[in-house]
Amino acid sequence: MYLLRQLGREFPFIEMMYIVYKPEIGKPLEALLSKRKNKKHIIREFDISGSEEILERQRHNNNGFHKWYSPNELSIFPTKKYEIHTVGIFKENENTVLMLSFASNIDRKTDLLYLFVDRDKLDFGMQSKKEALSVFEKQFIQTTIYHRLTILLEDQVTNINAYAKDRKAHKLLIAKYSDYKNRYLKQQDQLNEVLDYLIAKMVKTEEAKYNAKIIISPETRKLIGAFAVNLPQLEQNLQEAIERASLNFFKDEDIIVEEWDFEEKALQKQKSIIEHTERENIIIALMEDIEQSIVKTKQNKEKIVASNVVKYLDNKMTPQAITDYFKRYKKEIRYLYKDDKVRWKLLYDNFRPFSNAID
Repeated sequence: MYLLRQLGREFPFIEMMYIVYKPEIGKPLEALLSKRKNKKHIIREFDISGSEEILERQRHNNNGFHKWYSPNELSIFPTKKYEIHTVGIFKENENTVLMLSFASNIDRKTDLLYLFVDRDKLDFGMQSKKEALSVFEKQFIQTTIYHRLTILLEDQVTNINAYAKDRKAHKLLIAKYSDYKNRYLKQQDQLNEVLDYLIAKMVKTEEAKYNAKIIISPETRKLIGAFAVNLPQLEQNLQEAIERASLNFFKDEDIIVEEWDFEEKALQKQKSIIEHTERENIIIALMEDIEQSIVKTKQNKEKIVASNVVKYLDNKMTPQAITDYFKRYKKEIRYLYKDDKVRWKLLYDNFRPFSNAID
């Protein structure tokens, strides 16, 4: 279709075109018809059933072979609109259909292109042209169209190759994305299995305390996963959710932890974070940095003392500066610690300037 569309745009004297080609090895020949209508070429499939043998013989010709035909010689194509005015020795004047052959990408034969020339449009509408095509005009037409066809075929091959490379790169990208996605989902499944195990273990402990079966609803399980920041906090939140749920059940009933039982604690936690003052948020940021430094100190198997911990701080504060800072704002620090002891347990247990400010 690309070839027919381009040739139809560039050569207004071409009234109609047929292209006969091999789509795939082992499949019969196919054909397309391109017919000019209102200055545009309409392209559709064309049935060549019964003419395959004739066309296959024609396809044996070498690449670049061309021949001029009379419309009446091409019985496989409709020719009603092409009236013949000459007879006898002037039969050559009737030949207004140019056939060009070009190498097929499917087999070692050639594909065929038939171009029906409208003699009245060879002058591009400048003047009336009723006489037959001259030898010079035919030579000009076949040479011009053949060279243009060669360029279009080269462009088509280049575009196909570029498209194939893009497709290959696209498929590779999709494969990598699929691999990453599968690995991520596998990790998530593994994390969920671990979380399920830990929740079951916590629930078993609570069941012994309440002497009742505790059921975690699926909605609550999803919510627990979303707010599972660390295990001590998860355990505390779950214990409080079970305690709230137990208030709604009698002794002989199962304790069912619904979504709102756990969500209430989660929302309280979010509200607490939002309502911190600007100074408290600055203190929290520093405390979180120190926590990360403690983790790095442990990973490097260094003694957890202030002189080692501060080495991993981005702001490079000295132990004395931190101690002074915590003393100055110990009221806020005590409030933050009291508000969430589980959250700051690591800091309290391992960083003396912080625990001194609390105690």
